Parts: sequence; C-alpha cells; structure tokens
Amino acid sequence: MNMKRNAIACIALAAATFLSAAQESALSDYELQKLYDECSKSWDIDKTTELFNASRGTAIESQVDTLFHDVYTADGTIETITDFYKKYKMPTVAKMKAKDMKLAKQWLKLKDKDFAEFIKNAAPNDKAFFLVQYIIGGKVESRNWAEAAATAKRYLPYFEKQPKKMNALLATLEAKENTKIVPVPVSGINTNDDEYAPVISADGNFIYFCRRDKGRSRTGKPAEDIFYSTKGKSMWNKGIKVEELSSLSSNEAVEAISTDGTSLIFFKNGKLMSAVKTDKGWKTEKLASAINQGAWQADVSLSSDGNVIMFASKYKDNYHSGAVYNDTDPEGRFNTDIYVSIKDENGDWSKPINLGSVINTKYCERSPFLHPDMKTLYFASAGHGGLGEEDIFMSKRLSDSSWTQWSEPVNIGKEINTPKSDKDYKVSTDGKLAYFSKFTENNHADIYSIELPVKYRPNNVATIAGKIRDKNGKPRAATIKWEDMETGKTIGTAKSDPVDGSFYIVLPLGKRYGYYVASDDIYPTANSLDLREISDAKRVEENITVTSIEDMLKGGKAVVLNNIFFDFGKYDLLPESRPELERVAKIIMSNTEKVEISGHTDSIGSDKYNKNLSQKRADAVKEFLVKEGCPADRLMTHGYGSERPIESNSTDEGRAKNRRVEMKFLKNE
Repeated sequence: MNMKRNAIACIALAAATFLSAAQESALSDYELQKLYDECSKSWDIDKTTELFNASRGTAIESQVDTLFHDVYTADGTIETITDFYKKYKMPTVAKMKAKDMKLAKQWLKLKDKDFAEFIKNAAPNDKAFFLVQYIIGGKVESRNWAEAAATAKRYLPYFEKQPKKMNALLATLEAKENTKIVPVPVSGINTNDDEYAPVISADGNFIYFCRRDKGRSRTGKPAEDIFYSTKGKSMWNKGIKVEELSSLSSNEAVEAISTDGTSLIFFKNGKLMSAVKTDKGWKTEKLASAINQGAWQADVSLSSDGNVIMFASKYKDNYHSGAVYNDTDPEGRFNTDIYVSIKDENGDWSKPINLGSVINTKYCERSPFLHPDMKTLYFASAGHGGLGEEDIFMSKRLSDSSWTQWSEPVNIGKEINTPKSDKDYKVSTDGKLAYFSKFTENNHADIYSIELPVKYRPNNVATIAGKIRDKNGKPRAATIKWEDMETGKTIGTAKSDPVDGSFYIVLPLGKRYGYYVASDDIYPTANSLDLREISDAKRVEENITVTSIEDMLKGGKAVVLNNIFFDFGKYDLLPESRPELERVAKIIMSNTEKVEISGHTDSIGSDKYNKNLSQKRADAVKEFLVKEGCPADRLMTHGYGSERPIESNSTDEGRAKNRRVEMKFLKNE
C-alpha cells in the first residue's frame, strides 16, 4: 500500500512539475495579444502557427482560430482548404468551409464578367489579389500608372482585413517613375538565336550565358548550350561556346561563377554541378550531395567569400509543401523556395537551410542573387505583392551570424518589373547595373542591362585585383585567404587564375582585413586593408611576387612581415599581429636553419632612437615566436634603424614601406 501511495505521489509531483513548467513557458496575455497584433498585420505563417499553438485555452483562442484559418487558406485552393479542415476541427471556423469551397470551385471556371464579384467575396485571399493584378495588367504594360493605380484602389476596401499586398502594389504603381531607367540590349552578344540567363563576373570582364542554337537540334528541339563573352572597349565581344560544359544530349546553363572567376556552378537537367578552371579549360566536378537533395534545384548565387551557396529548390520543407505542393506546374511557380548551404571548416556543405518566411512564401521564390556586400539579396517572388507573375525584390540581411534574418522585401520598382515573369537578375559589383534576359513580342530572347535606381543599390564594397607571379615573372596558381584582423578568423578564400595568375577579391566594408597567399611551397606574402571608417567604394590594384621557401633557404632572401603591427613609436606587438606570426612560426619550425629577424625604420628621428626602436621590435617578434615553440637559439635579432631603406624616405608611402620587420634564413655553419 505504501508503495502504491508513493507511486501516486511521484506521478502527482511529476504532473505538477510538468504543469508548472508549461505555465512558465506559456506566453503572458500581453505577449499573446502583441503576437496576435503582429500576425494580423504580417500574415506570417510561421508566427501565426506559433500564435495558434500558444493560444489554446486562452481568452483569445476563437480570434486566433479565425486568423489562423485566414492565413493558412490564403491561397484559396481546394487542396489547401481540404487539408486545413482535415487537420483542424475548431467549431469557430467550421462554418466557413462551405464558403471556402464554393469560392475555390468558382475560381476554376471563372469568367471575365465575374471578376469583380469574385474579388468582393474572396478578398483578402490571394486569388482575389491575383485577379486585381490581372485586371490592371494591360494598363501596367502600357505604363499607364495613374489609371492602373485608380483601378486597383477601387478594390482596396475589400482587402481591409489584410491590405499588405495591395498596399505594396499601390506603392509601386504610385511611386515617381524615373523615365531615364530603360533596358538596354547588351551589344555584341545578342544574335538571331535566343540568348538568356546571363551571369556577370565580379570584375565585370566576362559574361556567361545560354544560347539556344536553332540550327542544332536536340530531339527535335533547339540545343541549349553555354557561351561566354569578354568585354571589349566599346562593346562585348562575340560569344564563344564552352565546349567542355555543353553537350547535345542535355540542357546546360551557368548559374553562378565564383568571385575569383576560377570555379562555377552550372545547371544540367534539373541538377547542379560544379566546374573548376584549369590551364586546359573547365573541368567538371561533382557538387556536394547536400545541395542536390531536392526534386529540382537551380538559380544559384555564390557568396563573395566562397562560403555560401544560395539556390532555389523543390525541397521537402518548402512553405508550399504538402497540400499546395504542385509538381505538375510546368513553370515550377508554386514549387520553389530559396535555400542556403554553408561551407564548414572542413570544406563540406551543410544541409540546405530555408531562408524563412520573411523571404519565402506559399508561392514561387526564385533566382536569388546575393551581392558581394554579403548583405543585399535580390530575388524573384510571386508572393510579395508585385505587378505580375514574379517581380524582383530586394532584402537586407540583418545579422552577420544568421541566414534567416532578413528585412521586409521591397519591390525594386516599375521601371524594372513588369506584369510578366521577371527573374534571373544579376547585379554588377559596383551596384549600378543589373543584367537580365527578356522575351520580345515574337518570343525571341535577348540579354539586356538596366541601371538600378539608387535606393535599390547594394552597399559599397572594396575590391583587390592583381596578378601573382614568381621571381621570374611567370604566373603562379595559388590560393589567397583573407581574415578578420579583429578575431584572427579566416573568413574567405580565392584562387588565382591558372593561366595568367590574375586574382580578384571583393570585401564588404566595415572591417579590417588581412590577406595572404597560401601554398605549402611559398612564403605566405601578406598585406592588410582597413575598411572600418570608409563608406565609398574602394579599388586596390596589387601585383604580388611570391618567394619560394626553397629560395629563402638557398639564398638567404629576406621577406617582409607585412601584417605585424605596433603603435607609433612603440615596440609592443598589437593583437592583430598574431595570425601572421603564427604562420611564420610554422615555417621556422618546419626547417632547421637559423633565422635573422631584423627591424627597420624610416629616416625620421635620430639614428640612435631608430636603431633602439628597430631592435626592440625585432626582439618582440622573437619573444612571440619562442612562445609559439620556435627554439630561441635559432633566432637572431638585429635592429638596423634607417640604414637599409627599400623605398625613398621622401614620401609618406615610401616611409611606410621602410618601417618594417623582415626575416630570412641563415645558412648553418
């Protein structure tokens, strides 16, 4: 009996503990009301589902039931309505089922004369909004903005419960038009064949695109192959087919090219593949299986640091999966969300992460383009209240540590968007131009560019361009890495071109960066760039001559430790010197020769002062290296003061280069 009482007591205690924990985790009445008000404005499905679950048994449960119904069934399809009433049995909304199904069936056989009445009865659901778009489509096409806005306004009262999309549409229609912003055909590329899906290189010197060759047949259809063009003085040069990436048996298109121009992602029959540039052309490589997990994926964007891939996919956790997942739609308009995959420290790609309900909707989201500023996202959407099928929107990333926190998307304007499907926009690194393709009235596709309105341009960035060469001036293939000098963390990589040694890096503003050439057989020549206090775009041109470890060991060649730092007139190493010195320590410990660490100054100040300062700085470097494990008896230090300048001391730039610390191997005796 005592055992039974103890068991009952334990169960009661566990239940009380569970209820107490549940009460502690529940939202307060104030928090519930605040979330309700937010969901009433946004109709965000994720937040409304959270509200629905949290409101069970509360005073606002019936209000939430109605809102949840409206948000869940907003697409107005028979499939979604059936799914909702199968899953949820709330008496509050059960009476709405008959009306919901009646409107959904009416939509399937709707005639022009019934449009106005349908909007009145169905608003604010999405079918009603799509009809408004359709009704004003002709006026938008003819750019009769005032009449289009007036027509849309007549239907606005029916959307009082949820006016978000209508307000967005009206804001676009009523915005002042910039008549100077017009599409311009990209001369030199376009032909009598179809050209489309342009991808502009980060340096602006290459365009990759698709050409549908009407003279080559693939199972009775024109062949779709990959071409590229180089930028000439006044126009783009004639397109050249990339033979190694094109075939008669499949459809291919370049989706994205890395910032350094040495790797790309391309589409082939519903899957994504990668290719790397070699001295003999492009070599196809298998893309990580984590990327190709959906039923279909395309529309890739590669981040400027090489660590992120964005793409559109039919994936299992799409916001329109389940009842509204429509695999039969030939355009895939109702099947794709935008995802991101992140490269880890081992170079492996993560499972795709949905960008979340701020970006993705129940409808089609495609063609993401993450600008090299790492913050500004352009994408196509049918679900955010545009002029037509899909419009181009812009959103800003709100956190450097998250890929699911975004600002509310904004339509980039009636100068760019149309009632038709607008997608595949790629923005230049300077943010001034967008490249895209469009079909003319006779269904012929060409590539165009258009000036981006200033308010829809990305943040300014800095670029570093140059060539890597060896001591004989020959191009050198190598990896360049850059790091955040505040944290010492490597945040990006690039490769030099295997043919000419050129490299190109794009860096967002706001940080202090160190960058260095990384290869096992060469000294990691480094430099730095401070972008913390600048807001204007910055361009750096720098050719790098690398020194091999072998030459250092044989000839006693000195190299400058560029990325070590001291305060003016002092010899204490600053924290941002650590990454450079850690690399130096590894090189020293990998060899047995003695090393001279030499300090140097400019000519300002007395010889005595300069020699003393340079000696103490060399000693500070030695002290650090010893702590890293380098044998102290192999490290010699010398302060040369201003005796050995490498540049003239008559300019600020020259004096800056003369203030340095060098290292060289000494031949063992």
